[in-house]
This record gives sequence, structure tokens and C-alpha cells, in this order.
Amino acid sequence: MKKYYNLLLIVVFVFLEVFFLVNPKVIISSFNTNTNICLYSLLPSMFISCLFSQILINLNIENYLPKLLKKSISKLFNISDKDVSIIILSMISGYPNNANLLKDNPNLNNIIHYTNFVNPIFLIATVGCIYLKDIKLSIIILLSHYISNFILGIILRNNNNLKDNIVLYKTNSFLNIYYSAIRNTVISVSIIFANILFFSFVLSIVKYFISINPIFDSILYGSLEFSSGIYNITHLISNKFINGLIITIIITFSSFSIHMQIINLNKKIRYFKYLIYRFINVFISIIVFIILFNLLQ
Repeated sequence: MKKYYNLLLIVVFVFLEVFFLVNPKVIISSFNTNTNICLYSLLPSMFISCLFSQILINLNIENYLPKLLKKSISKLFNISDKDVSIIILSMISGYPNNANLLKDNPNLNNIIHYTNFVNPIFLIATVGCIYLKDIKLSIIILLSHYISNFILGIILRNNNNLKDNIVLYKTNSFLNIYYSAIRNTVISVSIIFANILFFSFVLSIVKYFISINPIFDSILYGSLEFSSGIYNITHLISNKFINGLIITIIITFSSFSIHMQIINLNKKIRYFKYLIYRFINVFISIIVFIILFNLLQ
């Protein structure tokens, strides 16, 4: 069986190589577009957020959070202090860094389902200011996204193991922590961008052979690679509600590209279960967005 599986993969990648040799302009054009999105939209927010979260988690930030905040979040989600810091840092840094933060966590395959946060700097600064040119709509999208994760966390609260899971870090100098964080961040960001470019490569081939409606194409793109899908949607749809709803769905599902990155960063994740909860999370986020949009717009 494995022999035929490997043969299939060989055929697929030989085809991709041949297509690139025969139609280099199609691939290069797609790569240029996605490289620009990566460098000027994702990199500034993602690199800084991932770096800071790596530093903060190694400085044991949970020991310095206000007791009332820790107690409130801990009771709400039935989690430990260390897990509270992971949720907060996941909200700040965004996926797929949550998979990194949850390494060796006994509640990994529960908490991973409701720490599925988009990078807030990317959503507000890039999507809100540059793409949508509507900060208020981007805030509604972000709130819908956060609330849907919180609701899912409350639903799943009884699945957590409250056994003490504090990870003890060796006492390191700040320079050691900093350079370790730089190394981990560079590896993570490289994996993220490599996946984005690979998916853009595959999608450009699909679009070459199949004529797809531009809006459907953008939604499909968003399900495979979220940043490019959001970029395309905001340039095709002018209706605020539809725009916000589709972006909410895309960022909550987070795209198969992000799923691959999460699995690569933390191989203990049970993907099928993770995928099911992505759909549940999307369903909750749709309801929350509709309510918030009608209340706040």
C-alpha cells in the first residue's frame, strides 16, 4: 500500500515540476502576489507577536498576571495558571503559535480547539486599515472570532485535566531566552511562509485548468490559505455584511495551510478531532457575527 502511495506522490510532484517548467509565468505571478502579502502584511505582525510570546512564556508570565484575572479565566475554562498564560499569549500572537505554546501540555487536544486566534495586529492593522478601510468592521470580526472561541472553551471546560501541569524552566539569562526565541520564531515563520507559497502554487495550477467564479475562488483560496483569501475577498465584495461574514468564517476556520503548520509544529495534535471543532467554531462565529453586526453597525 505504501508503495502505491509513494508512487502517487511521485507522479503528482513530477507533474507539478513539469507544469512549472512549461508555464513559469503563471507560477511566478502567483508567487509574487503571495510573497508581497507575506512580506508586507503577515511578516511584521507575525514575527513580532511570535517572538514576544516565546520570550514571555519563558519568563513565566503567568506568575506576574493579576490574581483576579488568572482566577477568573481559570474558573471560566477550568484550567491551570500556566494554561491561562497560554490562552492570553495565543490571543496576542495568533495561530499557529498556539501549537508551539501548548507543547507537552496534558490538555493539548482540548485547549487547542479554543485557542484558535488570528493575529489581532494583522486583522486590525492590515485587514481593517488597508484592505477593508473600515476599523469598526474589523473590530466586530475580531470580537466575533474571540467570543466564538470563548464559547467553545466553556463548552469544553469539563474535558480539561486540572492536574498540576506547570513546566519548570531552567534559569537562563535574558540573552539566552532572547536568542532561543529568535531561533524558534524564525523556524515557525519559515514553515508558515513555505506553506503559504506551496498552497498558492497548487491553487494557481487549479485555476489554470478550471475557470472558477472570482468570489467562489476567493472563498476556496481562503479555506486553503487564509491571508490571500482575505485579500481577494476584500477586493471583490463591497457589501459590508457579506465581507465581514466571509472573513469571519475564513479566520475562524484558519485554512488548511494553518492546519498543516499547526500539525507540523506539534505532532501530538489529533487532526480529525481538531478539524471537527474548526467547523463547530465556524458555526458559532457565524451566529455571533450576525448578532454583533446588527447590534453595532
